[in-house]
Amino acid sequence: MTEPNLHFNKIAVLIDGDNFSSKTIESNLQQINAMGVIGCKKVYGDFKQGTLAIWNDIALKLLLEQVHVPAYVKGKNTTDIALAIDAIDLAYDGYDCFCILSSDSDFSVLAKNLRTKNKKVYGFGKDKAVESFRLACDDFFVVESTTLVNNQIVVEAVNQQTTNKPKTVLPLASTIGIPNQVPITKPIDKLPKEKLRQDTSLMNALRQTFFQSSKDKDYWVNFANFSSNFKQQFPNIDIAKHGYSKLHELIDVIDIFDKNLVDSTLLVRLKGVPKLTGTSTRYTPIQLKSEKLLIDAIHSILANNSNSDNGFSSISHVGSQLKQQQIDLQKYGYNKLSELIKALALFEIKHINNQAFIKAKSQKQLLPLTNKLLLADIVDIISNNTAHQNGWTHIGYLGSQLKLKGHDAKLYGYKTFTQLIENVREVTVKKDGSNIQIKLK
Repeated sequence: MTEPNLHFNKIAVLIDGDNFSSKTIESNLQQINAMGVIGCKKVYGDFKQGTLAIWNDIALKLLLEQVHVPAYVKGKNTTDIALAIDAIDLAYDGYDCFCILSSDSDFSVLAKNLRTKNKKVYGFGKDKAVESFRLACDDFFVVESTTLVNNQIVVEAVNQQTTNKPKTVLPLASTIGIPNQVPITKPIDKLPKEKLRQDTSLMNALRQTFFQSSKDKDYWVNFANFSSNFKQQFPNIDIAKHGYSKLHELIDVIDIFDKNLVDSTLLVRLKGVPKLTGTSTRYTPIQLKSEKLLIDAIHSILANNSNSDNGFSSISHVGSQLKQQQIDLQKYGYNKLSELIKALALFEIKHINNQAFIKAKSQKQLLPLTNKLLLADIVDIISNNTAHQNGWTHIGYLGSQLKLKGHDAKLYGYKTFTQLIENVREVTVKKDGSNIQIKLK
């Protein structure tokens, strides 16, 4: 198959450093450069391992972004998972073509997913590459048979319709008016917080966008709306000149906003706004559940109260014990412990003769999980687990990957990820003694 008029506006080059030879990467990039505009070039791997150290000099020479992925779990390819997560993220960032360079890993699920989003997917690898990955791509190029014919790079491509291997011809960059090498442009360093805050135009634009955006009663602004308003009101401010490709990355560094994640919705609020408007800063339920010291203290008080009635302790007793431990409720924006307990939603409350009593909820009383971000991460981890057995993923592997993504079972009211996963409607759980496996329904 020959595609002489290939030209894409934004190409993502994703290299599996564990399973792709660095010897051919320069010629491969020339091929890809001839296909359009390369928006990013990333190589993934645990570069502290001796075998991957060779990528350090090559990345510097070819301006590859090295994504260091520590191999936390022995026998599990975290490199593949990191590459797949980035690819899905880039698919929503205007990229129209993905070039995945890997010889041994099976990225077939990722390739199919990208193609359902109307993206072109090209695979590059050795002849031994997994057949399912080859077939899932729009085309696959065998890198070891690269030759030069009439100033054109010729690589064998696997024919997805027949057993023959027709040759796909890609012109060298020089034949379409692009220099015959990967352009060498120095990347812009990300400006630190101090430098960002010295840009008065940027600071004023961010503050003005916040005050002109719609807010809830606690002055939180939906970040998606904030970002859209910022781009519309200040089109001349290019955050890329500050070294950032995404506004939320710059927001994290400049550190003038509080952030809160409710389900999968990111909210932002200018720091100090509650004080300026005369309101107190009250922790949201999500923020409260991240306060491990507070939650553990309440659980400990309830468990050690010898005067409890079927697990119920008076709320006044809990409050006095918290004061003895120097835990101040006003730190969380609450004047009454009963209001904080209700917000946590981890404890039962009953009233007898106008007195409140609380006890810890059992696991069965906790509501099934509906946190969209958590559910999306669970589905993504299971879907991209290349070491799965017939779709089944071990709970230990899932738990370790969720931790890497910043999740903690206790934030959702569970002691362990095993208890958490049993309340996820989207999965099937299979137990064989201590061996627990999970599969998507």
